[in-house]
Amino acid sequence: MGALLLVSEQMHAESEYRQYPFAIDKMARLFGALIDGQGCVLVAERAGQIVGVMAGYCEESWFTPAKVAGEYGLYVVPEARGSRHAVGLVNAFREWALEQGADLIQIGITTGITTERTADLYERLGFRRCGIIFDYKG
Repeated sequence: MGALLLVSEQMHAESEYRQYPFAIDKMARLFGALIDGQGCVLVAERAGQIVGVMAGYCEESWFTPAKVAGEYGLYVVPEARGSRHAVGLVNAFREWALEQGADLIQIGITTGITTERTADLYERLGFRRCGIIFDYKG
């Protein structure tokens, strides 16, 4: 789990969320729960090192019994970007979600890391843009 936490911390440090403290213990609990069956944690490796991670869930929607799969995050370390790691992670997530009976699979980008490039990748993989997210830091 240590390598997963290091990659997660790297994602946090590079993302829009870096203004908030990184709670490694909270991440460890989330990864533990996902690994124990409450979701999935997928990794991409190169030369025995984790270079990418995607974590997600699948559950009934809040307004319908339809099952919705979503991701907590997708991250590929800078030195491995442009490889097929992100494609492999997204495809594996989609396969996992369908095995869980997902009626809808949603993925997004909120980190501010290579936003348009990632959106283009998602569209090439068959996802469509269907909304916009706003934030307010009041």
